[in-house]
Amino acid sequence: MRLIAAVLFLAVSAYAGARLWSSVERSPETQTVRAVTLTDSAELEGIVIRREQLCPAGEGLFTDGERLPAGTVPSVPGSALYYRSCDGLESLSPELLEELDVQGLQAILAQKPSSQEGGRLVLDYAWYYAALVPADEPVPDSGRCRVLFEGFDLPAEANIMSLSPEETGRRALVLRLTLGGDAYMKLRKCSAKLIFSEYSGLGLPEEAVLQDEDGNNFVYTITAGVVERRAVDILYSDGDLCIAAFSSEADGLREGNQVIVSGQEIDKGKVKA
Repeated sequence: MRLIAAVLFLAVSAYAGARLWSSVERSPETQTVRAVTLTDSAELEGIVIRREQLCPAGEGLFTDGERLPAGTVPSVPGSALYYRSCDGLESLSPELLEELDVQGLQAILAQKPSSQEGGRLVLDYAWYYAALVPADEPVPDSGRCRVLFEGFDLPAEANIMSLSPEETGRRALVLRLTLGGDAYMKLRKCSAKLIFSEYSGLGLPEEAVLQDEDGNNFVYTITAGVVERRAVDILYSDGDLCIAAFSSEADGLREGNQVIVSGQEIDKGKVKA
């Protein structure tokens, strides 16, 4: 009998403790708001092709990256940029990119540099990036785009010149760029990312974003135990992550705010379990 009484006492105590715990307000599950940038992109492997010419007599006469006026080099009718280094692929010309397909691009990428001495001249402000792209990527066949080359912090603006039919799961993409700078002029075989879309804002878990009866999105934040409702403009959502626009409003959501994630009842500025 004593054993049964003890068991009953423990059961009643556990039940009473559970009821008491459920009636006490507890800290909600929260997440800190952080600024994020989400980029949707395709990986590229390719080669930069420019209109170039070797300049073996330039060593010691010109500085690296110097713009040479027309007539400085007798064989060059216009102005040109001089660079001391050459990689033996200066003979590759933009004409090779006309009606380029996967097989043709693979042949270009397989070319071995020839032994060269001296410098080189870049003869045209426009240059090209030809790259292999997976056939299942949603790449448009014309228009403007942005491409981020390996080793660079910012993407470059480019025009899509052509996109070949699919071969062996890939397509040949040709981009035309006019962005200057020594770093770009020294690129040759390199990887890059073709950027389809980019969203910058405040990252939120999907379960933190609520919607009122009028269809307006909002979140609850909590500071020192005080709950506030803040309207948010959702720029992007993938079912797990939402990105809200930065707000200039005084009561707008800010980086560092604590948003209430889920599992809580909000009532009169307080959180109840």
